[in-house]
This record gives sequence, structure tokens and C-alpha cells, in this order.
Amino acid sequence: SPKFPSTYTAIDLTGAKLWQANLTGVVGADLTKAILE
Repeated sequence: SPKFPSTYTAIDLTGAKLWQANLTGVVGADLTKAILE
């Protein structure tokens, strides 16, 4: 089990939205970086 389920879920949902939006890996990486910063 993930130690931080709410964070894990947020990442999972974000990933699903990225795939649904058909974004590129580069855009997804930039978005992830922005979220983490």
C-alpha cells in the first residue's frame, strides 16, 4: 500500500487526465515539475 494514498491518488488521477487529454510526455513532465515545485 502507498504510504501517502491521497498523494498517490492525485498522481494517478492526474496521469489519467493527461492521457485523456492526449498530452505528450514532455508536457506531462513539465506539468509534474510545476506541481512538484
